[in-house]
Amino acid sequence: HALPNLKIFMDETVFGQHRQAMIQVLEPIRDSICLHLGVPEAACQLAIIPVIGLSDQPAINVEIQILPSPDRSRSQIQALGSKVKDILSATACVPVAFRCAQHDPSTYVILR
Repeated sequence: HALPNLKIFMDETVFGQHRQAMIQVLEPIRDSICLHLGVPEAACQLAIIPVIGLSDQPAINVEIQILPSPDRSRSQIQALGSKVKDILSATACVPVAFRCAQHDPSTYVILR
């Protein structure tokens, strides 16, 4: 499985204003990951991390790390990114950036 690790770096003021709503959108975001990447819920790791950033950057920056899979296309990852951006921007009404990094499975180590 892709073992998706999704981190939502959120400006601390935005998080403070929308804390409960952001906690509630974690499940729909996980559902989108499962749908677009074909992984079970148990494979997903999601976190919201309040940060202090520059005012000219997106207030929310989403980074997902996955292992590549032959049945996962660039368009599927872009569709996931669009869905996640839509969920978060609709909740907080701020700009959202999305980035995806794919790791080399031969060098990626996971200990749980």
